[in-house]
Amino acid sequence: MEITLKQLSPDFQRLITEMGQSNESIIITDEGTPLAILSPTPQKKRAAFGCMKETIQILDDIVAPAVPESAWEVLQ
Repeated sequence: MEITLKQLSPDFQRLITEMGQSNESIIITDEGTPLAILSPTPQKKRAAFGCMKETIQILDDIVAPAVPESAWEVLQ
């Protein structure tokens, strides 16, 4: 069964929101007997490789020395 958040009572909406933020399950009981467990959906993990794609811009030659060779003490 699937229902929207708007179809739930305001108290239940608050509980669902808190569950999503805390990433903890909610156990629904009747006189101490568990009836159902509501769990947040698993979050998709972003891959580490490529996670910074399109966040930087290369403005110059990244292979050339940052300072001219004439400034290198080792070459003098």
